[in-house]
Amino acid sequence: MLAQGARCRRTVSVVLWLLVAIQTLVCPSAGPAQDAVFQPSEQQLAEAGMQLQELQQSLAGLKDRSELQTVQGGQLLADVQVYEKAAVWMLRFREYPKAGWVDQLRRVLAEGRRRADRLSAGTPDWHLRTGTTIRGYISAVDGSVQPYALTLPDGVDPAVSRRWPVHVVLHGRADQMNEVNFIERMDGRGPGASQTERPGQWLQLDVYGRGNNAYRWSGETDVFEALADVRGRFRIDENRVVLHGFSMGGAGAWHLGLHHPDQWCSVGAGAGFVDFYRYQKKDP
Repeated sequence: MLAQGARCRRTVSVVLWLLVAIQTLVCPSAGPAQDAVFQPSEQQLAEAGMQLQELQQSLAGLKDRSELQTVQGGQLLADVQVYEKAAVWMLRFREYPKAGWVDQLRRVLAEGRRRADRLSAGTPDWHLRTGTTIRGYISAVDGSVQPYALTLPDGVDPAVSRRWPVHVVLHGRADQMNEVNFIERMDGRGPGASQTERPGQWLQLDVYGRGNNAYRWSGETDVFEALADVRGRFRIDENRVVLHGFSMGGAGAWHLGLHHPDQWCSVGAGAGFVDFYRYQKKDP
């Protein structure tokens, strides 16, 4: 009986050891979601956290202001909130693929605070600025504030009866892009070369598209919600709305152009895949 019990214990031990080995192979230990991500120092995180707290305090003082309860006031408030939300998500999900992303975060927070101060003083200075600025809107998908970039030529005035053509631009795939990086890359750019050569010709809407989903699902909705927000701010020529993109943006232009042909006067699909399943080598 004693020998039989010892054999049973040895058998159980071997089985347990095999289970642990299999679990180690099948379920590796927890680690970062991305390979080779940058780990900010405690000081860097503390400094960014302090900036975020200051911006949130400024926003808390703005949300109940009566002048910001109008449609235009809500648009200006969203233009500030989008900076806070981008920073919150970057910190929450530890989206630091490179060391420079922390510097981007701090600059985005600084611009958000600057906008909050200007809005508090009743002197917003970005809404009619020539060149590219970041705007925000509240999405019906989940109630979140979403960013887009809007490029204005000289002389745009919502009070003037002129209607402006709009070029909707869909970005290509950018593996490391998040909202902070999108804001950093787009905010403050001057008019593009084509707009400089032909000044005052159109508005340009660069869509974020909720990242890299080829403008499907919520990314598709983002295109139309961002365009609707532009319509709510400026008079646009509905007969001259152009859609174009390159690479993943070209795939999005092809997809949206075919499914919504009545929305665009022309569609430019540059170097994008036309069949998602073949592109990903998947069975439909």
